[in-house]
Amino acid sequence: MLKETQEMIGLVQLHTKDELNNHCKLGYIIGYQYHHQGYAKEAVNKVIDFAFDTLGYHRIEADIVVKNQDSIHLAESLGMEMEAVQKESYRLEEQYLDQKVYVLLNRKK
Repeated sequence: MLKETQEMIGLVQLHTKDELNNHCKLGYIIGYQYHHQGYAKEAVNKVIDFAFDTLGYHRIEADIVVKNQDSIHLAESLGMEMEAVQKESYRLEEQYLDQKVYVLLNRKK
């Protein structure tokens, strides 16, 4: 939410939680008009801190379509490292796209 107006400008979520192996996936989306203003980084950082500090996860993954350079830049700016490429793992309409898997490990433990 935008602090000044309480307008919802995006979403950050933890999903595909794997309690046995103590990891989860991270997803985020922000309105295009709010890109490159620091809102996504601030919000995602808070969710990562919550995942590590409160929920106790060891590993967070983000699957990012290779063409999504803004999202890749955000993941890298948060310290996430590219671990793998999943070939044609994301379907958009009738096209299958490759995704990069970015990972962040909890080093606070």
